[in-house]
Amino acid sequence: MNQRAIEKTELNKILSAVADFAVTDGGKQRVVALQPTAIVSEVVSSLKLTEECVTLLFTHGLSKIEYFPSFDDEIERAQKGSSLSCGELLKAENLLRSVRIAHKSISGINDETIVGMKALADKLYYDENLEEDIRTKILNDSEVSDFASDKLYSIRREIRLLNERIRSRLSEYLTGSEAKYLQDGIVTMRDNRYVLPVRAEYKRSIKGFIHDRSASGATFFIEPEEVLEMNNELRSLHMDEKEEVERILGELSRRVGFMGEELLIDIQTLEEIDCVYARAEYSYKLSCVMPQINDKGVVDIHMGRHPLIDRKKVVPVNIALGDNYRFLLISGPNTGGKTVTLKMVGLFCLMAMCGLFVPAKKATISTFE
Repeated sequence: MNQRAIEKTELNKILSAVADFAVTDGGKQRVVALQPTAIVSEVVSSLKLTEECVTLLFTHGLSKIEYFPSFDDEIERAQKGSSLSCGELLKAENLLRSVRIAHKSISGINDETIVGMKALADKLYYDENLEEDIRTKILNDSEVSDFASDKLYSIRREIRLLNERIRSRLSEYLTGSEAKYLQDGIVTMRDNRYVLPVRAEYKRSIKGFIHDRSASGATFFIEPEEVLEMNNELRSLHMDEKEEVERILGELSRRVGFMGEELLIDIQTLEEIDCVYARAEYSYKLSCVMPQINDKGVVDIHMGRHPLIDRKKVVPVNIALGDNYRFLLISGPNTGGKTVTLKMVGLFCLMAMCGLFVPAKKATISTFE
């Protein structure tokens, strides 16, 4: 394909405008990377997919692809046995939801004209149980739900109860006779253990373990003997909690890794569907028509509008050549529209060869080497 012709007709600007209608990053990249093909069967097939998507989106009212972030690297890591973080597992859940919605929405349409898109949808594989497990067990990018497992629920319940016991005991220091030894009437933390801020001159009045002191040296942070064992138990529970969370993340990650190959295919398929949806939406928004395709050099455009000119200002043009005559002389005054017409014909051919409809009332377009 003549790259200079592509640049002169500004096909890149058209593809950039089409890419704005894509949802995923991969879909946008696919649109921008579209290359015209002169193989008639490929052009017809590509245009047919665009036509099907116009029907799906604007007749049957389907929604476009649900956005999902890039997930290729995480899949490969999961396949190798690595555990994914909460945030990474939520990416997997986004992907699985997008796959499920796309598959069910397209497959559920009862329309005999939808053939190519159903074939694409049939390539999609998803695991609704895994999607649901991730959704219910992972709360956000950094937190696992209490209900992710019975064991985790039990551990966290014990942690909450023990925290209350420790705070209750330490609060007695704040209100009792030992309050005069404290720098502030608060309970604080050092090394994930509850401590009291004791004035330096009274550091021996509170029996316990000294964890730290303030920069000025006026305050010592002491863990009273009475809560030492409870703090030890609390630390042990936190270790159990961490171990159980890691087990849960590991199990979910293994399930993601197990279907890694299918998910990688899903990503490619969703991006392809997203690309066709973008072509369809662009074509619909610009009131474009599906052109008839030939490889005989026949071009016949009725009321064609250059897509890069404001629809309110552009003057529609009729032009035909390649059938009864193969040469056409266009003459007229400056700014009369000669260049726009020539560029429009070339651009229409390139757009059709990329699977795009053209802004006209009716059009017959030829492929060209």
